[in-house]
Amino acid sequence: MHNTALEGSTGMNEIKTEKKNLYLRFSDWMDGALWHRALVLLALSAAVITVFSVYTTPISPYYGNDSAFFLLMGKGVTQGKIPYLDLYDQKGPMIFYVNALGYLLTGDRYGIFLMQIVNLTAACLIVYRLARFWLRSGASLAVVAAYLFVYVGTVQDGRIVLQEVYRFENGVRRKDGHLCWDIDTLAREVINGLRAAHDAGFAPATIGIDTWAVDFVLLDEAGQRIGDAVAYRDERTEGIREALEKEYGLTFAEHYARTGIQYQPFNTVYQLMALKKEHPEQLAAAKTFLMVPDYLNYLLCGVAANEYTNASTTALVGADSKDWDDALLQRLGLPRGIFQPIKTAGTVLGHLTPAVQAEVGFDAEVILPATHDTGSAFLAVPARDEFAAYLSSGTWSLLGVENPRAITNPESCAANFTNEGGYEYRYRYLKNIMGLWMIQSIRRELGEQTGTRPSFPELIAAAKGAADFPSCVDPDDNRFLAPESMIEEVKAACADTQQQVPATTGEVMQCVYNSLTQDYRRAVEKLQMLTGKTYTSLNIVGGGSQDAYLNQQTANATGLPVFAGPTEGTALGNLMVQFIHAGVFADLAEARA
Repeated sequence: MHNTALEGSTGMNEIKTEKKNLYLRFSDWMDGALWHRALVLLALSAAVITVFSVYTTPISPYYGNDSAFFLLMGKGVTQGKIPYLDLYDQKGPMIFYVNALGYLLTGDRYGIFLMQIVNLTAACLIVYRLARFWLRSGASLAVVAAYLFVYVGTVQDGRIVLQEVYRFENGVRRKDGHLCWDIDTLAREVINGLRAAHDAGFAPATIGIDTWAVDFVLLDEAGQRIGDAVAYRDERTEGIREALEKEYGLTFAEHYARTGIQYQPFNTVYQLMALKKEHPEQLAAAKTFLMVPDYLNYLLCGVAANEYTNASTTALVGADSKDWDDALLQRLGLPRGIFQPIKTAGTVLGHLTPAVQAEVGFDAEVILPATHDTGSAFLAVPARDEFAAYLSSGTWSLLGVENPRAITNPESCAANFTNEGGYEYRYRYLKNIMGLWMIQSIRRELGEQTGTRPSFPELIAAAKGAADFPSCVDPDDNRFLAPESMIEEVKAACADTQQQVPATTGEVMQCVYNSLTQDYRRAVEKLQMLTGKTYTSLNIVGGGSQDAYLNQQTANATGLPVFAGPTEGTALGNLMVQFIHAGVFADLAEARA
């Protein structure tokens, strides 16, 4: 029996809050906070008209031009004159009657002055409330560096609407024997994306950046970067976990009990220890440790801070304390002073620096979303109930649930589930699976062979043509992290396990689909055992949710109904935090509704 992946995905345009009617009671328009704004606005209106309304201000001796004639028409109305018969001007009648009312108040131009103040105040309040109704908080901007997009988000009729305004390439290159991110180009492209948002007619009120996890940069005392931004797929961390146990007596079991973070060879702690071994002078010169999104924020606003969801992936943050584990840092000989106070999502870091403002054409607040892309993606999951499991499907597949407390027992350690920090100190209890990286690598490799990269639909069609191919591999095997040839590595893994070796692109693709979905099945089964819950559905978000064939295979393998979407869950979750900060949504429940 096959389970069906539902076709009706929950896309970004279906994430709604309760719809408001345009007709609102006066009390709705004039809530308590708005009365305070109205009084301030009244005073500002009086100041503006006093200073700038040359022909009506009491501080001017003159009263002429149109203003004088409007007063004459208004005075005539109070004396029984009929506009356009007894007195004539080409303007509409409303301005004459407004002037008539002002004349009745004081018998001179000062009544008109008071009416102008009231009218300007009322006009500003109406525009404000209409803007809040139609656009809520205006525009916010999410820079999703892991997926290389810049999105502008607005809220219209209670719905978050995304518009992609910029896209750029990102990748690693070999430098000085290591795989490194071109972090300077990445930073430049962020600026280009912000400028593109401005050129598209947007003036974002806030900016939030999320990226992948674990990677970092170090800054010296002058705030300049030390060394390169080495990528997590680099091989420098080989053997580091074993070295920690041998040289520092830190077993993984103890490490996991302290931090709740799964073993991955590229965890930040292993990268730092590899750097300490290869370039101790860099750590000695360092004054600031920033993860990739932290560094991009620093370049935008000049404020150095570490955000919780990304900091938790370092395996240096206490699972219970939610802060840097000082004892662990001291034990490993890492300088405590370089780590910044940990901030939570929703924290405002500051405004764009004057230099950045000059480049992008506007000013905005830089706000922390869940800077780990998976943390943002989880916020966007429209879970049906507490028995829904999540799958963030992108370069990595992260399958799990949100928990109120970390699970750090030996069984969880043995299963290598992770307790990554989430929004509002939730824990994202996850199994990290290789994900679409294998498919992306196959596509890139085929493009290098033929000169033209096949489309994803073409690769899916090829897999469907080999749907009966039985072999599968372990996608979590480190051999698939950064092989020279993903296609040859898949074939070799099949041969090493005495399985049928794929001979065509379709068979290679089907082998990857088999491998991923069987890994999903095992992860769901283990998740149920560790949490003591039986999960009744699987929500897939992220770019991988567009792959209907993978969704169907996942439903077949796990025996769970699959709900796909939203596709741009990371950008959506990022923007949710910004709109909650702006008061557009009261809380996460309303944003998800």
